[in-house]
Amino acid sequence: MIFSIIKNLLLSIVFIFTLVKILSFNIVKRNGDMIIFFTLLVSVVILIKKIINKLSNRKLEKNKESKFIIELRKKISEKKSEKLNESQFNVEERKSEQKPKESKLIVEKKLEERKLEQKPKESKLLVKIKKSLEERKLEQKPFDELKNKFEERNWNKTKESILLFEDEKKLKERILEKPKESPLLIEINKLKERNSKKIVKLEEMKYLNSNLISSS
Repeated sequence: MIFSIIKNLLLSIVFIFTLVKILSFNIVKRNGDMIIFFTLLVSVVILIKKIINKLSNRKLEKNKESKFIIELRKKISEKKSEKLNESQFNVEERKSEQKPKESKLIVEKKLEERKLEQKPKESKLLVKIKKSLEERKLEQKPFDELKNKFEERNWNKTKESILLFEDEKKLKERILEKPKESPLLIEINKLKERNSKKIVKLEEMKYLNSNLISSS
């Protein structure tokens, strides 16, 4: 409502502004038909705007009504379904009350029977396939056992070979290892080194003496 009032006010202001402009340019004196033309034009525009607004309002109202009707229908259908469910439940309760009470064992048996009935029955082909598979498994059992034995033997052989290889390696390492020298041997070697040094010194002295004798 407020929006439409503001629109009308704006249109009236525009109309007044155009009139003032026309009067200020003295167009009225020259041709008075111009004012009538402008007034008619503005009035037509206002009328068209009002008609459009009314139509849009009607459409909105119709949409609202249709939405309301849809919601009402939904609610009615939900209520109907609830009532139906309640009535069914009541009927079942009455039936159960009318029936003589059964013992727990009988009830459990009946439940098991129903479960078995509900299960899909296997076709003849499926049964045949299962039987053939089981037979094949039974036939293949001795082959599998032989295979396992053969694999075990191979594994044992590989184990033995690995152990032999390790033993050989250890032996080679021992052979390559240098024998440890005893403390006596070490002392003898030290003495030999000292003696060799003394001999070298003696020879040097001899050489020097010979040189001195030759020079004299």
